[in-house]
Amino acid sequence: MKLISNLNALGKTIILITHDMRVVAGYCHRVLVINDGCIILDGPPRDTFSKLKVLKDAYLKPPPIWQISSKCGIEPPLLTLNEFCLSGQSR
Repeated sequence: MKLISNLNALGKTIILITHDMRVVAGYCHRVLVINDGCIILDGPPRDTFSKLKVLKDAYLKPPPIWQISSKCGIEPPLLTLNEFCLSGQSR
């Protein structure tokens, strides 16, 4: 993932296919969710993860930190553990 991040920082477009929403939350700027060959969501991870019904239809769930922070009323929900650590520093 470090190599992919470095290439992206150099201006290279990276297309990543994964079912791991933690990877999506930590590394992706744009998310396409495809179900039955059709794009059903297209947007930034934070917006994409807020569409719970659509994600469920595609057999996906937001990453655990997003789910926990959302249930705790943190708005917007956190995408990564790093965001969680940084949010504690600002309090």
